[in-house]
Amino acid sequence: VNKDTIIPVKGPNRKFFTSFYIGAGSVFGTANADSYIPMQNFKSWEFRYGISFKIKATNWYALVMNLDYSRQAFFQEPNAIDVRYDKLILNNVGAAVLNRINFGKRGNSVGNYFELGGSAQYAIIARKKFLSVNNDKDAEYKSTKFTFNGPNYVNRLNYYADVRIGFKQYVVYGKYLLSDILNKK
Repeated sequence: VNKDTIIPVKGPNRKFFTSFYIGAGSVFGTANADSYIPMQNFKSWEFRYGISFKIKATNWYALVMNLDYSRQAFFQEPNAIDVRYDKLILNNVGAAVLNRINFGKRGNSVGNYFELGGSAQYAIIARKKFLSVNNDKDAEYKSTKFTFNGPNYVNRLNYYADVRIGFKQYVVYGKYLLSDILNKK
């Protein structure tokens, strides 16, 4: 026997592939469609890391499933002059299912592809924080920091539409919130 008769099915560009990923980005928009609280777009952010499973069906199509942890910080516009920051922090666990369409040859790189799918995240920890500054020079304190753990006006389960574009060594992703982060309470 001159060659290995078992064809590998796991690994890059094979039928099954598992990889780890890390990502970060800005959060834009509002926490709700009818939100009266404006958000500071470039100050709000998301950090995520997780594991990705790919099942290759053909050379141009694959099914991708992700499990991840993410931390989101939504900085809201302060509604009083003495408030320095007002933010909602969510620590989430999530899952996503995406359809991947590959373009061209990949080799040993991310390659060129387009992914479209959906995801859900569950907020395991939710915190509301804000810092109020006392401008009175004769006061005994200069600032007050408030932290509210588990505010009851946060929806724990949120749904997203996801899109990702991969090119060469990089991936750009976007998520559109389909549910409201804040409830009516």
